[in-house]
Amino acid sequence: MQSLVSDTEVVVEGRMEAAVGRAVAWQVLTDHDRFPAFVPGVQISRVVEARGNDKIVVQRGEVTAGARLRFDGIARVVEQPGEGMRVRFLAGPFRDSDGEWRLSGDRPVSLSYRLRIDLTKTPLPPPMAGAAAEQQVRVWLSALTGEMERRQGKR
Repeated sequence: MQSLVSDTEVVVEGRMEAAVGRAVAWQVLTDHDRFPAFVPGVQISRVVEARGNDKIVVQRGEVTAGARLRFDGIARVVEQPGEGMRVRFLAGPFRDSDGEWRLSGDRPVSLSYRLRIDLTKTPLPPPMAGAAAEQQVRVWLSALTGEMERRQGKR
């Protein structure tokens, strides 16, 4: 896990490996509607608009890292099939922040996530925002790779 904090933003990067094929990894990464079943804190995740690889996803839940922070958010997700996706938060506590998911390798697959939070728009003070972002990246990486391995085992 790597973090960079400035006066206006925090950038967190993390990576985990899963002993799965790339097709399974991609299936889990893009299974937005099922995130509540395997991502802690996500209560609702629903694709409300899709045009090719460009999707609008509505999510509701609670940041599970550090101080509890409820969120209702909207994100624009641009998928690059089999490779990764870019996420831009359009509304909610992380508005105008963005993330990027990347897949590399195959059996094992390496999943990486880079999250950039605009500290001028988040409700958390900068020191808390950085710690919460780092923990949240860990939670998401762990949840997604765990689900990838669970699904791979069902084949």
